[in-house]
Amino acid sequence: SVTIRLEKKQMVHGIAFLNGHRKNADLYTRNGKVTKAEVVAGGKSTKTGKLKLPPIRSWSEKRDLKGYYTFIDLDKPVKTNQLKFIIRDAVKGKKNPHNKKGKVYSDTCITKMFVY
Repeated sequence: SVTIRLEKKQMVHGIAFLNGHRKNADLYTRNGKVTKAEVVAGGKSTKTGKLKLPPIRSWSEKRDLKGYYTFIDLDKPVKTNQLKFIIRDAVKGKKNPHNKKGKVYSDTCITKMFVY
């Protein structure tokens, strides 16, 4: 799990994150990704169903955020200064057919995360 503490209480509508290792497509394939999550904010829990995995492409600041970030909306906005992101399930990394020598990692990666 990841706990995010904000400087002061503010209205929070959800959390967004870049799922997987986004340096390049090879590392994205060989590292694990979140498939189910839970967000706890202000004592209230929001659980996800199966998350849609983003495209297998490397990410850069110049690309459209909506195509790359996974957004989890809270059931209702809440005024809080702390959120907890809990990984409930993940898919394992797998061999990249274009890089047979590459190691498969037993981790779950998140490249970036923000609160909105």
